[in-house]
Amino acid sequence: MRIKFIQKAIDKLRNKKLPIEKIMSDVTNQLLDSGYCFNDNENTVISPKGVKFTYNSHAKDALIYAIYEIFLKREYGIKFDTDAIFVDIGMNLAVTSLYFASMKNIKKIYAFEPFVPTYNSALMNINLNLELAKKIQTFNIGLGNENKEIEVPYNIGQAGCMSCVYNPFELNKKICKKVETIEKLKICDAAEILKPIINEHCNQKLIVLKIDTEGSEFDIFQSLEAQNLFAKIDVIMLEYHYRSPKVLEEVLLKNNFTIIYNPQWDKKIEVGMIFAFKNRKVEKWVH
Repeated sequence: MRIKFIQKAIDKLRNKKLPIEKIMSDVTNQLLDSGYCFNDNENTVISPKGVKFTYNSHAKDALIYAIYEIFLKREYGIKFDTDAIFVDIGMNLAVTSLYFASMKNIKKIYAFEPFVPTYNSALMNINLNLELAKKIQTFNIGLGNENKEIEVPYNIGQAGCMSCVYNPFELNKKICKKVETIEKLKICDAAEILKPIINEHCNQKLIVLKIDTEGSEFDIFQSLEAQNLFAKIDVIMLEYHYRSPKVLEEVLLKNNFTIIYNPQWDKKIEVGMIFAFKNRKVEKWVH
């Protein structure tokens, strides 16, 4: 009798899902209920409007959760009343770039991603969507406040948490648990790269920046502020990490932005969202 009881307990533990497995199961079910199609034979996910993504076994969870956040939860759910240029700093797996590329008013996307394995996965997703791909120009570099080359720890299974300036395996141990490789990255001065892009379009179209760089946002702001580029930017959607956003807020207010905060799930590591808008009419979708 005792042996049977112990065996039942072992079986129960084996069948019990870990928290991350439970989260991903719930996320997948919500996507399925909303009309997303999963093809495990081809490793693809297709949105109800036909945007297609592919994944390998290591990056599956990272991709599916990004689709859930961007497409289903509409983390960047924003509408424009005029044509816009979208700059995606921290492209990750290209989910955000494809989300905005599917919008009629978005005429061109410039997307930046420094991690080569993540960048290559992003290109696979972009190339599955030939019409949307025509709008997207990609760059395999990171942006900061100087030109340099660095080496940092990396795990493609947590692609959305990798950082050029912090060690996420020390600061965010709940999510980032295992270093797989050391990646060599090229970092470029943000103002040098973005100035010609912004100057080319700012007189005709809305300039929209999305920044999700796991800590590099502070260096990027420093570079853009030094070259007075905030004067030519209309909308910023920013996720801040590991530091108080006070310095970012000061720069935005100084440059006549209106700020909306959307605090995130982990206050211990200073993670949150900032939406900042200029003079032109912008309608923000609030969830």
